[in-house]
Amino acid sequence: MKIWGILLLTVLMTTIVLAEEYPEHQQLTDLQVSITSNNATSCVATTLQTPNSLEFLNITMQEVSNKNFNTTIIGGNFSEIGNYGVNIVCYDGGITYATGNVWRSVTPSGFTNNLGYYVLFFILSIGLIILGYYVEDAWIVILGSFALVLFGLYILYYGIDGLKDAVYTWGIGIIVLMLGAYFGVKGSLEKLDI
Repeated sequence: MKIWGILLLTVLMTTIVLAEEYPEHQQLTDLQVSITSNNATSCVATTLQTPNSLEFLNITMQEVSNKNFNTTIIGGNFSEIGNYGVNIVCYDGGITYATGNVWRSVTPSGFTNNLGYYVLFFILSIGLIILGYYVEDAWIVILGSFALVLFGLYILYYGIDGLKDAVYTWGIGIIVLMLGAYFGVKGSLEKLDI
């Protein structure tokens, strides 16, 4: 029993210790970029550094208020999972100011470093199913299987943090979904005494 407590504590602490590299951004959604430049009269979002290439944007940023510039980058530019950087250049008449990059970490759900929660939810779901079989109560098995079905659907919709390959993500999501369906149907048939 002591080993299970240590394992659970390790899983919970893993998500707390991991540091985020860049702020999160959800895949295929528009990104609002804002910058303040003291001397600039205009700013341009020149390039977008994607995980695999460099794309030229040349989007003129609109001045919203005193020296604050905003623009929106269309979500179709954020189709790959990974880190993205928007290079912004500002101008003051004939002088060019390289103001830097705005970086975002793009994930399917918009969240990063949540793999520990996936493991924890999976262990709790399986734990409910095991508890249901241990106390011989089909309703607890059905409850655990319902949690697995929802977890499988969540994986299919949002993906798994850290997995960039859609084939593995869909494979794991379908396996978890079918495990939940199997135990749900089996628990229901036991309850019906068929």
